[in-house]
Amino acid sequence: MPMTTLRSLKVPAPEEAFFRSLRGRDDPALARWARQYHFFSGSQARLLGLVVGALDMQDHASLVEVTRALFEEYGSGQRDAVHSQLFARFCAALQLDPAQLPLAPCDVLPGVLGYVQAIDAGYRSTRPGVMLATYCFLERSAVLSYPLMLERLQALGFSPEDLTFFSTHVVQEAAHEQGAFQMAHRLLRTTQEAHGFKQQVERMQEAWMCFWAHFGSAAAQVRAA
Repeated sequence: MPMTTLRSLKVPAPEEAFFRSLRGRDDPALARWARQYHFFSGSQARLLGLVVGALDMQDHASLVEVTRALFEEYGSGQRDAVHSQLFARFCAALQLDPAQLPLAPCDVLPGVLGYVQAIDAGYRSTRPGVMLATYCFLERSAVLSYPLMLERLQALGFSPEDLTFFSTHVVQEAAHEQGAFQMAHRLLRTTQEAHGFKQQVERMQEAWMCFWAHFGSAAAQVRAA
């Protein structure tokens, strides 16, 4: 079953190592990661519109699911709840200059930019299994990552308000993952589509690992700055 590959995913070891190795909320490694993640988060949210465009206009169940995720990305109608605004609040707690965000693509690390490009290519694919795998992977990886991020950042002393971006995602992504998996079960109709789904999950996993390879440890991150 193609979903088995997704369900067996684990948090990348470099991601876990990065968050466990942070020395404090003023660790320069954290600020460097936040700049890069700000770019990633805003980019992937905008790309969700491609999934809406790829779905059959009569597939109301899937359209409702994806547009709900897109609506929540942009604050469910509340400007202050737009996810990029919530992450900007965390960046402010790190004392990052908002005028320098988002980063220009030329300042984005290759693995981070490559992951965004992999999402873009996956969503634009004319093969249903590839598009579905990309969407499902994003939701599954979010469910794995955000609890770790929230728990570690709480331990570093950030306030609940500073961490609203992360706590919001812990709640919302669980529902998004369930909806994405239901979409895949409905829409994967042939062995060929299932095979394409599995292959794309593996490609996305490789891109995800390349993303986090830049952040293997706080010390390595500082040396690379």
